[in-house]
Parts: sequence; C-alpha cells; structure tokens
Amino acid sequence: MAKRRGKQGPAIDEPDWTLLRAELDGLLAGLDWLGHRQTDPINLVWGYDAAEDREVVALIVATMAYGRVSLLKKAARQALAALGPHPAATLRELPEAARVMPEGFVYRMTRGDDLNALFQAIGRALREHGSLAALFMAHDDPAADDYQAALTGLVHQLRAWGERDARGFRYLLADPAGGGACKRLNLFLRWVIRGPDQVDLGLWGELSAARLVMPLDTHIVRICTYLGLTSRKTADWKMARQIAAGLRRLDPDDPLKYDFAICHLGISGACPRKPVAEICARCPIERICRLEG
Repeated sequence: MAKRRGKQGPAIDEPDWTLLRAELDGLLAGLDWLGHRQTDPINLVWGYDAAEDREVVALIVATMAYGRVSLLKKAARQALAALGPHPAATLRELPEAARVMPEGFVYRMTRGDDLNALFQAIGRALREHGSLAALFMAHDDPAADDYQAALTGLVHQLRAWGERDARGFRYLLADPAGGGACKRLNLFLRWVIRGPDQVDLGLWGELSAARLVMPLDTHIVRICTYLGLTSRKTADWKMARQIAAGLRRLDPDDPLKYDFAICHLGISGACPRKPVAEICARCPIERICRLEG
C-alpha cells in the first residue's frame, strides 16, 4: 500500500498518472452503475421523462442533497409531489407568492417557505429565459476554465427572484463567489452536463463536461487525498478545481466520469477511514492508495 505523508501540503508526491488511470478505469469497469443509482438522489430525476422536468427536478433535488440519503430522498419526494407530474409546467404557471409546500414541512434547516421561494425563482427563470440552461448560459463565458462565474450568476439571480432572506433559502443556493466548495450545485451541474449515460443526464449538451469541477463530499475529499489528487486541507472551490485538474489528466474531455465511482467506494464502506487489512485487500484501488495506519 502506498504511503500518505503525515502533513498534506503543496509538496505531496504526484501520483503515477498511468497507474492511476488504469486503476480508476478498472474501478469504473467493475461498478454496478444502475444498482448504485437506485440508492442515489439522482434516481429521483430519472423518474421524469421530459427534459424540461428533469432539469427542474435536478436542481430541486441537488439543492436538498445534504444529510442522510434516505431522509433527503423522502423530503425531496414530498417537495416533488407538491409540484405534480409535470413540475416545469407547474412552476412556469405558478402564481406570484403562491405557497406550494404543505404547512409545517421541515427537512433539517430547510423549511417549506425556503422551497416555496426556490419554486418562485425557478418559475421566474422559466418564464423569462425558457429554461434554467438558458439562464445559466447567459452568465457563462465559454473561455473560462470552469463554471464558477456562470454558477454565481445563476445563484444570485435565483436568490433575487426568490425574495427570501432566510438562512435555509441561502443554504439551498450556496454562493460560489465566496470560494466554498458548493458541492450540491456542482453535483447539479454534473447531472445536467455530463452524459447521457447510466447515471448522468446530459441535458445541457451545449456545455463541456471538461469544465466541471468536483462536487466535494466527505467521501470524495478523503479518497482523493488517499489517491494523491489533492494537497489541500480545506474542502473549498480550490480543492474542487485541483481534483478536477488531476482527473483531467486521465480524461481531458470528461474528468468527472470518475466522481460517481469514487464517491460510492466511500459510501459503500469499501474504502474505510483507517486501514483494515481484510477490507483493504479487496479494495479496487489498494495498489495506489496512500492511506497509512
């Protein structure tokens, strides 16, 4: 097993990129994509057929994607049920100040009125721009290395249209301008820009998957540290960029194709937080892992 330095910093050894590509490609080849998708929040989006509904549902589900997966999926189903079978049409025609969510809805820090504000903002985007994609691209510079500026523009506009100055609403729409990782919004971008394949939807085909940055959760941060893909201690936009830049050396056009597999390696327990001989011996990335007891 490769060793990880005690102090993570700029001097961390670079991985063997050829070996890393071979091992991660092997991880992809052996992954039960559909099986894992069934337990992932994105599966809720696949329940809709129309692209305009999938786009809207993807944003709603992604913004709520925090906490225990079983609980967030239950809460997201409640939110989607309130919008009926065609969420895009419902939101496009939503009367001003309408309250869609049932009284008393609470999911951790998200309240019903936080979602009502998000619904109003999405409806305004659909009426004025036709789609969330059009609003996003109105803020995008195709020459930019990634989508931070475009995502910032999208968030600022939706916050303004939501007209709700509450922590829960702001949490749903994290502001990339602050330099945070914005995990859930980058997850949304992965869902709608990558693909289509067995997981991601490929709805915004005009945009390049090469410019995506990594959605950072605890599993991604931990395992990408073990792999030598990041030397940073703070899970922020800079770390998300650094990991994506490393994966871009493996696949310049589609670096985030590895995201789902790496994340579920952690979720499944196949990659523990501390070395466990019998688990590590079966791990598909054991040869390139830098975790040391």
